[in-house]
Amino acid sequence: MKQKILAGLLAGLMLISLAGCGNKKGGNTLKEGKTLQNMADQVVSEVGFEEPGDVAEQLLSSVYGIDMETVDTFAGKTCMSAISSDNFIAIKAKEGKADTVKKALEEKMEGIKADFKDYVPAEKVKADAGKILVKGDYVFLIILGNDKFSNEEAVKKGEEIVNSYFA
Repeated sequence: MKQKILAGLLAGLMLISLAGCGNKKGGNTLKEGKTLQNMADQVVSEVGFEEPGDVAEQLLSSVYGIDMETVDTFAGKTCMSAISSDNFIAIKAKEGKADTVKKALEEKMEGIKADFKDYVPAEKVKADAGKILVKGDYVFLIILGNDKFSNEEAVKKGEEIVNSYFA
């Protein structure tokens, strides 16, 4: 009998300890009043971005390889000339489609690395420091870096901005 009580108490303690191990960087739901466009604009203003331009649906589909049937909403910034690998893409995938979106963004990131390898090697190094971030149905491509921040610091700052938008 004492063993059953002890086992029950230990199981309860394990559940309580696991509850404390949740995502400390926020949940997977945007805070009220926050939008992906606000987020992209904040990344540009706080981290910096070489010749930023908005990513339109056609560009997201044709250049980034995203099937628009997998997208609920999106916003993004990209360098509008071929001199920088700067990219910030934020996509809310339709339910169950985040892995499909992630795969397409991973392929795009590899393409960016290949494009800049011989053309502008420093931009390939920047792309190497880039990151794909997934938060539930949200998927982000973050490639940033400039004179203000190292590539790694810029990507970390971009990730911090993303996390600040989630409840």
